[in-house]
Amino acid sequence: PRAREALAEAASESWRPAARASFTLLCTLAALAVFSLKSMPNFYSRYRVALAPEGIRIEPTPKEWLELPRADIYFPIHLEQHRLQVIDFRALTRYLLASTRPDEPIFAFPALAMLYFVTGRDNPTHQDYFFGNNVTYEEQLEVIRTLDRVRVPKVVVVNYPNDYFTIKGKDFTRLIRSYLERNYYLEKRIGPYDVLQRYGASMGGLPPDDGL
Repeated sequence: PRAREALAEAASESWRPAARASFTLLCTLAALAVFSLKSMPNFYSRYRVALAPEGIRIEPTPKEWLELPRADIYFPIHLEQHRLQVIDFRALTRYLLASTRPDEPIFAFPALAMLYFVTGRDNPTHQDYFFGNNVTYEEQLEVIRTLDRVRVPKVVVVNYPNDYFTIKGKDFTRLIRSYLERNYYLEKRIGPYDVLQRYGASMGGLPPDDGL
């Protein structure tokens, strides 16, 4: 019995370092995996894997600068459509800056909250994110009342039919869409964005330059 106990104790003692080493290895691998996942977007925005005649190589990711006074930032360009999105958004912002006064409010629909920041124009409503049914029927009525009371001169809507936010919210925001169709007309189309002007509202700001 004593021999068996001695062997068992020896086996136990020899197992513990191996268990500790295995546990440490697993923790290290887990930490590396988490670090890799967190670092991947940053790496992906700066570099990309490209195929060359000599094989696979890592090269800098092309970028497009937004070039706006309040947002001098760049976006990684992996497809040409990414570049066009930045160009269109920049043109939209410059158009709004030229065709509205700084004190004039605008309304962006369904999910273009960044537009308020880059233009410095106020959103008079309490909503800036219409996704699915996150905005209730009563809240939509309040948005309409505000647009009507303030007589917001310009509204920006997404005209791209496959836009994710548009698809998700289409069945739930018919009230607002119907109001916009009755009270606004298309003033200018810039890529996937439609700038709507309110019937009877005066054009603020400077005469828009079509070259913007």
